[in-house]
Amino acid sequence: MLRNKRAEMGSQIMVLATLFLMVIIAVGIAAGVSLYFGSGVDARQADADILKYKIENCFNEKSISDIGKNIFDSCGLNKDSFNGNSLVFKICENSNLNDCTTSSASFLSSGSNFQSCLFTGKESSNTFLKCSYAQISRDGRNFVLITGSSQQIRRINA
Repeated sequence: MLRNKRAEMGSQIMVLATLFLMVIIAVGIAAGVSLYFGSGVDARQADADILKYKIENCFNEKSISDIGKNIFDSCGLNKDSFNGNSLVFKICENSNLNDCTTSSASFLSSGSNFQSCLFTGKESSNTFLKCSYAQISRDGRNFVLITGSSQQIRRINA
């Protein structure tokens, strides 16, 4: 009787390998569904920081008169990104941060509602701008740069 049972162990090993592959596939499907339908990514602060970086570099490389004529062409900014007020910037001359956010006068501006940059409760809300600030001094002139983003990559559940 024992002589005929030699090859049965091979089929039992294949059951373990099959179960292992099924677990790997199930984990892969669960991870894919979680990534696709999971919570959104909030990149508003990164957007504002990148925009600030690009405009700061532009101020260092280009003349102020060129920037004043057309900042989009001078700095290589895509004008369509600013049409829906999802990306905004404001540049004020001879001003401080508080005055620049509240005043309507500016050297250059695209967008509005910069007052929300100074709200104290904005960190817990997904609707306000995330802002970035910079002081720029060039040719004896002082500028305050405010950039902000309200772009939603995917709806963020609060």
